[in-house]
Amino acid sequence: MGRDAVTLCAAARDIVLATILSVSRHERWTVYAAHVRSTLVHVVVSAPVKPEAVMGKLKAYSSRALNRSVGTETKRWSRHGSTVYLWDVHLMRRAVDYVVRGQGPAMSCYANAEADA
Repeated sequence: MGRDAVTLCAAARDIVLATILSVSRHERWTVYAAHVRSTLVHVVVSAPVKPEAVMGKLKAYSSRALNRSVGTETKRWSRHGSTVYLWDVHLMRRAVDYVVRGQGPAMSCYANAEADA
C-alpha cells in the first residue's frame, strides 16, 4: 500500500457493510457473505460482471459513504485486491464459511441464508 493501513472503527465498518449491501441490491448482485473488519474486507458475491469491476464499485461507493460520514477524504484501500472465481457451490460455501466464521470474532458481518441452502 505504501502507507500505514487505515483502521476502521465499528461505525465505519457498519457504514461499509451497509454500502456493500445497498450497492449490491441496486446492481442486482447477490451477496452471500460480507465481513468488514478493522483492516480488511471480504465479500462473496455473484454478479454478471468481472470481479475487478465489483471490487472497484464497492470500494468507490464505500469511500464516498465514509467521506460523507467522517468529513475527510483519505485513501483507505489498497490499489487492487484479491479476486477469485468460485466455479461450484462447494467452493462458494467454503468461501462463505471462511468469510463468516474463519476470521476470528465477528465484526460487521453479513451471511445470506441462501449460502447454506
